[in-house]
Amino acid sequence: MRLNLPMAMGAVGLLVLGVALAVLMPEAGFRRPTSGRVFGLARTFAPLLDGIRLVRSSSLRLTLLALAAAFFGLASEGFDRL
Repeated sequence: MRLNLPMAMGAVGLLVLGVALAVLMPEAGFRRPTSGRVFGLARTFAPLLDGIRLVRSSSLRLTLLALAAAFFGLASEGFDRL
């Protein structure tokens, strides 16, 4: 077997997937938001801050996020011990 075959197959698969998604999922009807004239870092971090506010507004969401972080920590601890 050729050692570069999996890499070449992955590249071809990625290209086929990209073309298929470009055809099947066009961005029809996209309009740039006009409200608010925020530029720079504030615009970059706005979704992050909105997500933090959303999680902090509900104790259930905060609990689920803490559980997800705990499971991630447990999984990485097992990997680290290898």
